[in-house]
Amino acid sequence: MSPEINNNLPNEKDSRIAQLEQALALEAALERVRAASMAMHKTEELSNVVTVLFNQFEALDIEIIMAFVGIYHHIEEKYVDQWFSPIKGVRAQAFYIKLPSEPWENTTIKDWKAGKEMSFESIHGAKAIKAYAKEIDAIANWSLFSDMQKKLALTTIEQTEANHQYGNLSIVGRVLNRLI
Repeated sequence: MSPEINNNLPNEKDSRIAQLEQALALEAALERVRAASMAMHKTEELSNVVTVLFNQFEALDIEIIMAFVGIYHHIEEKYVDQWFSPIKGVRAQAFYIKLPSEPWENTTIKDWKAGKEMSFESIHGAKAIKAYAKEIDAIANWSLFSDMQKKLALTTIEQTEANHQYGNLSIVGRVLNRLI
């Protein structure tokens, strides 16, 4: 064996150990989220599940702004039940809100109805994010997302959704496309 190859072996071993440690950390994080969801007895407890999910992303050093679960009601009344995690740097507590589904009919809900397993949305530019935040705040009759934009000064916001039978599980961050 040449000395050059021999010198690379410790680096390769360290790299492999780091990969295994990362895989174990991810597996442990997924187990914590699974355990939180299995412990659920009522829909209202989804706030706890999204908080655990949010905290696990933080523990893995994956920066997200928030996570939420949406349940779509689209037969008679068209609305979305949403359980949010804390919002990084803006709101420390999880919360629930019921919103009309109209703002998402041509994006998220369209993908869900089409049976897509995953959806991805991206908004670029502080002006576009401010307008979107203002639109959602007007629907929800609050200023939470506008306050978030003022505080975080986002120039890009991305949302990745894992769709399920009743709606989706979403994570929102500055740059998420590397996760999918």
